[in-house]
Amino acid sequence: MKRFSIATLLVVTLASAVLAQNDTAAWIAWTRANHFPIASIVSTPQDDFADLRFFKDVIGERRLVQLGESGHGVGQFDSAKVRLIKFFHEQMGFDVIAFASSIFECFAANANATSGIDMLQRSIFTVWATEEVVPLFDYIQATRRTDHPLLLAGFDTQISSARGVGDRPALLRRVVAAIDGDYADQVASFDTTFVTRTRSDPRSGTSPKRSTIGSMDFFASTTTSSPKHSPATRRR
Repeated sequence: MKRFSIATLLVVTLASAVLAQNDTAAWIAWTRANHFPIASIVSTPQDDFADLRFFKDVIGERRLVQLGESGHGVGQFDSAKVRLIKFFHEQMGFDVIAFASSIFECFAANANATSGIDMLQRSIFTVWATEEVVPLFDYIQATRRTDHPLLLAGFDTQISSARGVGDRPALLRRVVAAIDGDYADQVASFDTTFVTRTRSDPRSGTSPKRSTIGSMDFFASTTTSSPKHSPATRRR
């Protein structure tokens, strides 16, 4: 019985190895027949995106594209996605870049930021606050002076920027006051307490941490667990 079991196991193992080799060979063949060479992962001012135009056929008329990553904080991933976002905006009509960061902070930064680095500081989680991402926010700011601006948005309920969330209680007061002035004061008071405690409590993981982008120092918030979602682009 033991010999039969060992023999059966050996046959199954060898068969699996053969199938795996066949699958690998098929995958390699498919990849070679369907790959698209990429000229660069870094965008340049004169970039014509010729190597990325195959995305026009792949994406077609889809209005939402999610940009993933197999690890946060990898410079090459960030650079590649910045170039992709510029391509989607300039040549495919996408006009919103949505990060897995605070809804409010991204909304407010999009409306009030005075520069690219100011927008970055006020909005996204520090997991994406890297030197390679700064050009994206400079680009977003530059598009404001055009007829086709790229808008920043967020889709996370957490606080992603200790600096950017500071204006939230005042905004809530103004919005609620349009219906009920007394309740607006209560809402603003509650949110002020919540924001203050959240930003100052080490257990919350959102206390300000000093980070560095190249030679630029800034304060921003961090979370105890990195957001698992990735930036997405959308066209209206």
